[in-house]
Amino acid sequence: MENFLDNLARTPQPTLAQRALAMAREQGQQMAAQDASEDALLEMRPNAPPVHPFSLESYLNGLVRHLNRSATAVQRDTRDPGIQPAAIRFKLNPDGSLRSFEVLNAGDQAAEIAFIRAVIDRAIPFLPFPPDIDRAARSIGITICIRPGSGDGGLGFTRMSGNRC
Repeated sequence: MENFLDNLARTPQPTLAQRALAMAREQGQQMAAQDASEDALLEMRPNAPPVHPFSLESYLNGLVRHLNRSATAVQRDTRDPGIQPAAIRFKLNPDGSLRSFEVLNAGDQAAEIAFIRAVIDRAIPFLPFPPDIDRAARSIGITICIRPGSGDGGLGFTRMSGNRC
């Protein structure tokens, strides 16, 4: 054990610059992993510049707010809203039109799916993509969790975090 500790003490320690470089590499790998997870969200154009994360977050948060406002204008059958969350995914074209609509998980609220589709149809067209997103992406996909109301007839759309609602 003493020999091991002596060898360890004789090993040159990395300089501040080497440690900073290692930290930058690690941060770069984390950012690359995050970008890879966003590839499912954005259908990128070939050789496109990257989208600024703030711009993307702002646009997606605006979509969710718009959906929640549109939901108030659509008639909803509140007799059996279910108790499990559901998830849908839809994709938008750069002009704000609907590219695709997919039910990922209907939960126990199959009757709610027609309402959700009506809300999406009511909300369309969404705002066109901001210029930086328009230059970079052919489409944006968003996954929305649908949580049943808490007895007051309310419905809240939220963005899905990870793979769970």
